[in-house]
Amino acid sequence: MNLYWVRSDFRVADNYALNEILKQEEKNKALFIYNEKKFSSKNAQRWWLSKTLIQFEKKLKFLKIDLDILIGDEFEILDKYVISNKIKNIFFNKIFEPKETNLEEILKKNIKNIKIYVGK
Repeated sequence: MNLYWVRSDFRVADNYALNEILKQEEKNKALFIYNEKKFSSKNAQRWWLSKTLIQFEKKLKFLKIDLDILIGDEFEILDKYVISNKIKNIFFNKIFEPKETNLEEILKKNIKNIKIYVGK
C-alpha cells in the first residue's frame, strides 16, 4: 500500500506527491496528521483547515483515495500508521521550513524498509 502524507498542500492539480501516488498500481491512502501544537493559538487557521480538509477529502474520494485524519505528533503517528497499514511507499511534498525539514530527516532515518518520495 502507498501513502500520500498530506501536510499543507491541499491542491489536487499540480501536486507532485499526489500525482506520483496516482501512478502507482497498488492501493493508495492519504493521511493528514493534526498536530495541536502547531495550531494552539491560531483560531482562524484551525477553522480554515477544518473546511479545507472536508473539501479535500471529497476530491480524494473522487480519485479513489481514502483520507485518514489523526491527531498527535507527526513522527509517532507515521511510525505506527506505516506498520499497521503495511505501507511500502510514502509520498509527500517538501516544506521548506526548518522544523519541517528536520521532521523529514528524522522520518528518513527512522522509518525502515519504506521508500520515501519527496516532491518539491
